[in-house]
Amino acid sequence: MWQGVLELEHISTDDNFFSIGGHSIKTITIANLIYKVLGVQISMIDFLECNTIVELADGNNSEKIEIEKQGRSQYRIN
Repeated sequence: MWQGVLELEHISTDDNFFSIGGHSIKTITIANLIYKVLGVQISMIDFLECNTIVELADGNNSEKIEIEKQGRSQYRIN
């Protein structure tokens, strides 16, 4: 999701969303995609407090997002 919205080929689960080109509109876009695909709501506050994929997965969200490593560098979010 992040790769598509940020138009980047490679993103690490530890990359800071805002350091790699994210901004408020893209935050809303990704939050909507996460909700549509996973049924999990991510707020703007969640993104400000947890701005890497790993932090979002381990973050203070009431619903936990699990990240499963597939292969060497690909991750699937559950």
